[in-house]
Amino acid sequence: MDRFFTDAQGNRHWGEHGAAGMLAFHVRDGQVWYLLQKRSLYTHGGGTWSIPGGALRRDETPVEGARREAVEELGIMPDGLTYVGTVVTDFGGWKYHTIVFRAAEMFAAGGNWEAAEHRWVTAGGTGRLLLHAGFAAAFPQARAIAESSPG
Repeated sequence: MDRFFTDAQGNRHWGEHGAAGMLAFHVRDGQVWYLLQKRSLYTHGGGTWSIPGGALRRDETPVEGARREAVEELGIMPDGLTYVGTVVTDFGGWKYHTIVFRAAEMFAAGGNWEAAEHRWVTAGGTGRLLLHAGFAAAFPQARAIAESSPG
């Protein structure tokens, strides 16, 4: 069973053992594109843009959790994903792991009740979206990982 966790600053986060999500990116014509997800209004932080992700299970690694959550929220886990790095954001006793994957192609996502929409955007395009505060904190470092990865 999962529950909310209150961090050292008094903020509530879903997931007793922290959480993880998948930031997929694809490079096309020299431009880096990121797959973002608009959170359903039925979720914590609903209406904001972030990545498919959620609470980690007790004995689950962040990469395993990000993969599981991606399948749940995207409806698929496409072939051709390559792990390139992790950004850990510590909110004072509670951690969110942004797992960065290179995608071989820009795939279509289905989704479930947790996702209102999925969209491939450039880094510049994120400025026109209301980002989830946690994702906004991690994105500059995740972007640096994506844009410096070979391939």
